[in-house]
Amino acid sequence: MSVITGSDIDLFRMSVLEKALRLELLGMKSRGRSAYSIIKSEFGLKGNKQSVYDQFVAYRKSITSVSLADSIGYDPELEH
Repeated sequence: MSVITGSDIDLFRMSVLEKALRLELLGMKSRGRSAYSIIKSEFGLKGNKQSVYDQFVAYRKSITSVSLADSIGYDPELEH
């Protein structure tokens, strides 16, 4: 069993928000604040649900690659 700690908590939360927004795009509703409104307010994104989703996915991927590069010395440029 692995434990999510430190800066990984923020990355995990971003991943959960991304998945929740994807479900909202498919029509699922939830109680409380929507992932759409949370993402817009916390990350300053603008637009409709689809454009916010696209922007957020790109942002999360860039953050994840930077975090991965910092933690294990991964360089995405070396893959190509």
